[in-house]
Amino acid sequence: MKKTNVTKYLKVLKKLRLIDDTLARMAFTNEAVEFLLQTIFNDSTIHLATMETNKHLDNPGSRSIIMDILAKDINNVLFNLEMQKYKEGSVYERADYHMCMLTVKYSKPQCEWIDLAKAFVIFLVVSDTFKMSESVYHADAVLRESIQLDKHGHVLFECLNKNKGIVYVNVKAAQNEDTDLGRVCHDLMCANPEDMYYDVFRECVSRVKCVDGGISDMCQYMDELIEERAKEIAKNMLKDNLSLDLVAKYSELPKDEVFKLQSELALN
Repeated sequence: MKKTNVTKYLKVLKKLRLIDDTLARMAFTNEAVEFLLQTIFNDSTIHLATMETNKHLDNPGSRSIIMDILAKDINNVLFNLEMQKYKEGSVYERADYHMCMLTVKYSKPQCEWIDLAKAFVIFLVVSDTFKMSESVYHADAVLRESIQLDKHGHVLFECLNKNKGIVYVNVKAAQNEDTDLGRVCHDLMCANPEDMYYDVFRECVSRVKCVDGGISDMCQYMDELIEERAKEIAKNMLKDNLSLDLVAKYSELPKDEVFKLQSELALN
């Protein structure tokens, strides 16, 4: 890794927060994700069996996805957490697609319809996706004909699937609330681990930002992200029939790497 790259990466690393997927995928631990889920769902009985970051779910012939975090609790309930800073990436259609992928990929063959994979998709967003100034939104499947008001004016409805759910946490709006969720959202938006409320978040961020081994791993990860993005750009240029020389020049990839990408595209 070039020394100039390391210096540049360290400046970027200092500004990164847990709401940034680049940091989230490297910093989050099993304990931190478990605490985050317990707070969002207000349920201290959630205990994780497994947790992965940067989880690829391939879908040949259609759109594949990369999940920021995919966790499974001891009751085999799946939780997909996505860090979304930009409104373009937080549209409901994307959350719904993630839910569909979880259902298809993790349901057992020949299982009964009522026994499909239990899953929740949680989008932690900076922009208020639904523009209603709420801290949390629950985008459940609701039977419209069941909606009614009780004698106190409260809305009652039937939720069609209690084993699935899409939840949006409006992190920017919630971060100033004097609640457990508000303090969690503050920590997600915080660049300096010393300013965080919760030790579990402070420790996982400090491990990446303040410890030599963690810093080295993070810089290496940034290198990989840049190379991955360069390959995406090169592939798009090749699809537009630009010359190998031009693709190599503007993607900053070695010419032999560009030729390899061109061969892969030809095979597909």
